[in-house]
Amino acid sequence: MEIIDMITKRKLKKMMSVLFISGCFFIGNTKCKGADLEYISQETANYAVQERGYDLPVDEVVKEEAIEDCKNVMNQMKVIY
Repeated sequence: MEIIDMITKRKLKKMMSVLFISGCFFIGNTKCKGADLEYISQETANYAVQERGYDLPVDEVVKEEAIEDCKNVMNQMKVIY
């Protein structure tokens, strides 16, 4: 009788564990869907740009020099690869 109770308790523990994990997975996947995730990711990206100052104004001359430098470096790397 005691062996049957131990086996039943083990099965019950396993079943409860599986139900708990399944429930957590289900709840985790239903919190944010589709548009919510897109909105959250875009808002986070906008905050990161503003926080780090990536959208600062750049002089046109400096911008063109940077583009030319980038092209030169890319051409040098093109030879390597």
